[in-house]
Amino acid sequence: MTLDTVDSILDFAIRNEEDVIRLYEHLAERAELDQVRTVFLDFAGEGRRHRQEIIDVRDGISELPEECDVADLEIEQHIRRIDPENGVVDYREALVVAMRVEEAAFKLYYSLAKASEEPQLKETLLRLARQKASHKLRFEIEYDEHVFSED
Repeated sequence: MTLDTVDSILDFAIRNEEDVIRLYEHLAERAELDQVRTVFLDFAGEGRRHRQEIIDVRDGISELPEECDVADLEIEQHIRRIDPENGVVDYREALVVAMRVEEAAFKLYYSLAKASEEPQLKETLLRLARQKASHKLRFEIEYDEHVFSED
C-alpha cells in the first residue's frame, strides 16, 4: 500500500479508525465494570464520528477542521504499561489505553506528514495528527481530573 495521495492517506485513516473502533468494542465486551464498559463504548462512538468525518473529507463533503497546536500533558509516559488483553481494566486503565492509542495515531500521522513533499497531503496529515493530539489531551485531562484527584 502506498500513501502518496490525499485519498490513499484518507483511506488509510478510515481503516485506522475502524481498527480503533474494533479495539474499543473488544475492550468493552471484556470489561466487567459497567463504568469501564461505558467508557470504551463512548470511545468507539467517537471513533465512528471521526471515521465519518474522514469519509466526508475524502468524498468532498467537508474539510477537516482547522485546529490550533495542542498541549501534551505527557501523563501516559509516567504510568506503568497496561495490557488490556490480560485482564479486567478499570476506569484509570481505560483512560491509559485510550491515551496510548491516540498517541500512536498522532505519531503515525505526524511521521507521514514529515515524509510528505506534497503540500495538500502534508496539511491533511498534520490536521489528522492534531486531531489525534487533541483526543489524547482530552483523555489526559479526564485522567488528571478523575484519577489524580482520587490519589
